[in-house]
Amino acid sequence: MYLKSIEVQGFKSFANKIVFDFHNGITGIVGPNGSGKSNVADAVRWVLGEQRAKQLRGSKMEDVIFAGTENRKPVGFAFVSITLDNSDHALPVDYDEVTVSRRVYRSGESQYLINGNSCRLKDVTEMFYDTGIGKEGYSIIGQGQIDKILSGKPDERRELFDEAAGIVKFKRRKATAIKKLENERANLVRVNDILSELEKQVGPLQVQSEKAKEYLDYKADLKKYDVNAFLLESDRISKDLEELTGKIGIADNDLANSRAEYESTKAEYEEAEEQLFKVNSDIENVNSLLSNTELESQRLNGEINVITEQINRFTDNEKHYSDRIAANDKDKAAKQTNVADFKKQLNELSTSVEEFENNLKVKQDTADVIKQDIDGVSDQIESRQNDIYDRLNAKSSINAENQKFTTMLEQLNIRKAELNSRLIKDKSDEAEQNVKINDISVRLEAAQKNALEIAERIAANNDEVTAIKNENADLNAQHDKIVQNYHREKSRLESLVNITERYDGYGNSIRKIMELKDSNPGILGVIADIVKVERKYETAIETALGGTIQNIVTDKESTAKELITYLKQNKLGRATFLPLNAISGRNTLEKEPCIKENGVIGIASNLVRVSFEYENLARYLLGRILVVDNIDNALLIAKKYKYSLRIVTLEGEQLNPGGSMTGGAFKNSSNLLGRRREIEELKKSVSELSKSSTELKAKIADNRAKIASVRELIDADNKANREASLAVNTEQMNLNQAKQKLSEIKIVYDKDKAETTEIDRQIKEIDANKNQVSGSLSALEIQNESSRKEIENLNKQLEVKKAELDKANDDIENLKIRFSSVEQKTAFIQENITRINTEIEALVLEEADIRQRKESISSEVVDKNAQIEKLRSDIHKAKNQIEDCNTKITALRKDRDIINASHKTFFDKREKINEQIVLLEKESMRLHNQQEKLEEENDSIVDYMWNEYELTYSYAAELRSEELTDISDIKKQINILKANIKKLGVVNVNAIEEYKEVSERYNFLKTQHDDLVEAEKTLEGIIVELDTAMRKQFEEKWNDLKIFINYGMLTQEDFYDKAQKFALFTDTNDKHYTFEEYQTLIKDNQTDKDGNLIYLYANNKDEQYSYIEAATNKGYNVLLMDGQLDVAMVSMLEQKLEKSRFTRVDSDVVDNLIVKEDKKGETLEANKQDAITTAFKSQLPKMDKVEFNVMTQALGENSAPVMITQSEYMRRMKEMANIQAGMSFYGEMPDMFNLILNSDHKLIKQVLNEEENACQAEVAPILSEMDNVNKQRNELKDKQKDKKEEDIPTAEKDELNDLDKKWDDLKSKKEAIFIGYASNNKVIRQLIDLALLQNNMLRGEALNNFVKRSIELI
Repeated sequence: MYLKSIEVQGFKSFANKIVFDFHNGITGIVGPNGSGKSNVADAVRWVLGEQRAKQLRGSKMEDVIFAGTENRKPVGFAFVSITLDNSDHALPVDYDEVTVSRRVYRSGESQYLINGNSCRLKDVTEMFYDTGIGKEGYSIIGQGQIDKILSGKPDERRELFDEAAGIVKFKRRKATAIKKLENERANLVRVNDILSELEKQVGPLQVQSEKAKEYLDYKADLKKYDVNAFLLESDRISKDLEELTGKIGIADNDLANSRAEYESTKAEYEEAEEQLFKVNSDIENVNSLLSNTELESQRLNGEINVITEQINRFTDNEKHYSDRIAANDKDKAAKQTNVADFKKQLNELSTSVEEFENNLKVKQDTADVIKQDIDGVSDQIESRQNDIYDRLNAKSSINAENQKFTTMLEQLNIRKAELNSRLIKDKSDEAEQNVKINDISVRLEAAQKNALEIAERIAANNDEVTAIKNENADLNAQHDKIVQNYHREKSRLESLVNITERYDGYGNSIRKIMELKDSNPGILGVIADIVKVERKYETAIETALGGTIQNIVTDKESTAKELITYLKQNKLGRATFLPLNAISGRNTLEKEPCIKENGVIGIASNLVRVSFEYENLARYLLGRILVVDNIDNALLIAKKYKYSLRIVTLEGEQLNPGGSMTGGAFKNSSNLLGRRREIEELKKSVSELSKSSTELKAKIADNRAKIASVRELIDADNKANREASLAVNTEQMNLNQAKQKLSEIKIVYDKDKAETTEIDRQIKEIDANKNQVSGSLSALEIQNESSRKEIENLNKQLEVKKAELDKANDDIENLKIRFSSVEQKTAFIQENITRINTEIEALVLEEADIRQRKESISSEVVDKNAQIEKLRSDIHKAKNQIEDCNTKITALRKDRDIINASHKTFFDKREKINEQIVLLEKESMRLHNQQEKLEEENDSIVDYMWNEYELTYSYAAELRSEELTDISDIKKQINILKANIKKLGVVNVNAIEEYKEVSERYNFLKTQHDDLVEAEKTLEGIIVELDTAMRKQFEEKWNDLKIFINYGMLTQEDFYDKAQKFALFTDTNDKHYTFEEYQTLIKDNQTDKDGNLIYLYANNKDEQYSYIEAATNKGYNVLLMDGQLDVAMVSMLEQKLEKSRFTRVDSDVVDNLIVKEDKKGETLEANKQDAITTAFKSQLPKMDKVEFNVMTQALGENSAPVMITQSEYMRRMKEMANIQAGMSFYGEMPDMFNLILNSDHKLIKQVLNEEENACQAEVAPILSEMDNVNKQRNELKDKQKDKKEEDIPTAEKDELNDLDKKWDDLKSKKEAIFIGYASNNKVIRQLIDLALLQNNMLRGEALNNFVKRSIELI
């Protein structure tokens, strides 16, 4: 595929249509500056979909359209078309030639075409995916693009690698799919939230809807039955009340008569009761005295009996005490005799005890001396044995020390070089981090200042909102109160208007006449409608008017006559009419002297307001009535004028001519005159409340608008605050991370520095120790033999001492047994003496107590006899008093019987009257209760109808159903309906409409939910497929991209951060893993004992095959790192990956590659190691810049007999020298290899055995002489150890030098023997050559000799 032609018109400097033809090769476009060369590249980039004007060296997209010149007008569009040869079908279309065109107009409209057919920008972009052609592709490089690619950001470089790997189309499609998936999931979350809420609503709402429909049906039926029940009950109650009123009058009259009779009988009865009470009191007093005297007599007799019994008991005790004293004297004498005997025995035993104690002390002293001797001998034996153990341990350690020190020195030198490199890097990182921390601190301070200012603004705005909310709360409270008052006042107003219009409170006849007012203009109204009065005079004027307040005023008598006829004909009752033409004003009291009396307010007709045509009527009704302030003044005036005046007070009392008075409390506070006035007041109040409500609403609305505006400011500040907080947190986090990183760098530096110092110290210490561990084994053996002889002698002494100690212990034990018997007998006697003395003391105390009791008993007997005589005298007096009391009681009982006989008649009469009163009171109460119950029942049903349906009796009558006349059936139906309604529970009447709306919405969203779930599954499947295809494509292209990605990771820190997520490892099985995947794969099996993760790798799969196979057999995975930059990558990854180390698979034997536990000590003796390593080292071929270190290790019978490994550190240093300046000296150093002999392999054992047999006779004397020389050297060194160099005599120095030279000569003789043997051993040479051949190190003559030798051995 190649570019065939470009057609340009109106694009930048190309005003005219121009076609550039290209051929399959390189085409150059040349021209002076400004001729449009760069515009050609821009045209290609633009036609392929570039949307950024800056990439086209413009500020906006219109700049690509030819803008005109002095001689040429601007054009209206830009058009570019490119034609590509597609004969190889690199583009995914069926045409051999593809033309892509783009056109844009100044209006902003644009158009894309493929082969002349309109298409989308997406179609153009996708067609060029993974071809290297496109607006982002690396095939089109414009001005400045080279530098951009080289110094581009990690993300930009990643795009180039994706394009090169051919995965752009997958990534773009995946990004599109992920975006769609996120949108679908977001939509699904929203739909799920809404559905979960609707699911909670739809079920309950359905139930509530059905319940609401059922409830409304029940409620309509209930209203019908309630109304008819109310009408029937009201009629019944009215009838029952009339009957009760008559019965109550009769019962009250009978009760008053019975009470009068009861009062007259009561006086006689009370007098008789008083006499009877006096007699009963006297009898009761005498009886009380008699009872007390008898009780006193009985008490005295009881005391005499008690005292007599005490005297008898005292006599018996005196005899008992005498007997007890005699027995105590006898017992005391016997116990004293026993004490004397025991003391005698105790004196005899004291002498024996002293003798035993002296003998026991002598024996114990002897035994202690023997024990000390035994302990001393035992300590000496143990000391000698410990010396032997120490020498044996030292002897076994000497052989391992030399090998250990050699290995340690090599490892320490490798580690030291690594640490020096890291120290240099740490110092550089520390300086960079300090600069970074300073920059972040400056940004953090600015961000904190900004955040503080925003927070202060938010706090101020929040305070303002709170203040406005508080004000609104107060206003709302005021508004609620006003609304409540408004509704109350309005309800009262409507009620009053209703009552006034219906003339409630007036008689039935009055209401019927007033219904004709509209049709009969002669009806002027009732008195209450015509008369108006101030509120303070309402009660007085209504009292003055009395029944006339309901009189009907007509224009003339004929009208009144017609209305009376109407009432008669319709049997509507009676009414009083006041024709204006027949009413004339009376003489008023204005000129009477009573008007000036104290307390007089005025004449009633002067206190009312009427129209001029009703003035005569007012004087007629009220002109002769005097209004006074209170009843006291009214009584004084009435009395003064001989009760000839009609007077009313402001509180409603009335004094009539003749002296009668009317007064008391009104049943209710309502009055007919005040209705009109109250209606006017209520209208005014309702209007004012409505106005206040409107004003408050306006204030609340204004405040809400203020809150909304302030909240907008708060929202803006909150958004800014979040951004500022995010900036602060980000900078703070960056600062903390930077400081932490700096701290980590310092810690690592200090640690590395300390470790370097420690390594230097260890190297010095190892060098010193290596010189000291060559101690003489024969000297240790001589010392051990001497210690063994000393132990034998000490054991013989120990046996003798133990026999002496056994005999001494037997003697001591016998003495202790005899001494124990004497001690027990002494203790027993001592206890008996103490016990008997205690018993004697108790007897003495008891005898003294008994004698004291005998003396007190004699005096008490005399006192008790005197008490008995006195008590007998008191009993005689009590008997005389009892006889007197009995005589008085008999006389008083006779008097009481006489009074009772005369009193009985009054009692019976009174009881009879009382029973009659009780019956009458019960009947009266029952009737009054019935009356109250009926009134309450009536009030209850009236309240129920009003509260439930807002119906009065008159409106309810209009709803009467004639067929419903049986109250019991109606109540039964009502109960059934109420029970059904109660079963329904709480009912939401609005649920019917709510359910309909929610159900429709739920069904719609449920369908959407199912579609979204299906779309989510489809998109997830697409993403998985894209990931699989993209990974496969990337792995296929990895080897081509690897060097570029590795270079970016090595040279650019931020690119490494990005690339570590997609860069791949390749193992020897050609499998690819990301860094994270590979770490997960090997962490369980390739972690050493220190917790380090070991990455094994090979550079050449064929050359290192045997090592790879050995590692694979151990279950390890081996990476293939044969790239040009893999050496540098290994070093970098060891620094980047925590607790990780890269080890080449051939750097050591497989068991040492990953050390999972401490290695056991070497099993091969030092002499044998020296013999076999010397033999093998002597037969190694000479190679240029190659050195071998021969060592033995126990690798197991199945491992190779000889292996060659190379130190990881030295090999890596030489490899780094090839690619890194400043390390060339490592390249000049020889290659260091380890030739490892497997001491467990049968061939090595065979060689060793044959060597020992062949060389033992010659080597043994040399070894013996070397031991003597070594012993002499050590003695001289010990002698010179604490001396300074200048203090050592020259003779001693020369002697030591001679010994060293002699030791070296002997060593050379020994090695010459081993070398001589090895030169004739073909197995040694064959094993060496096999190892070299395995590592591709056998070449030239050595290889030819190996082949010949192999043929001979076959």
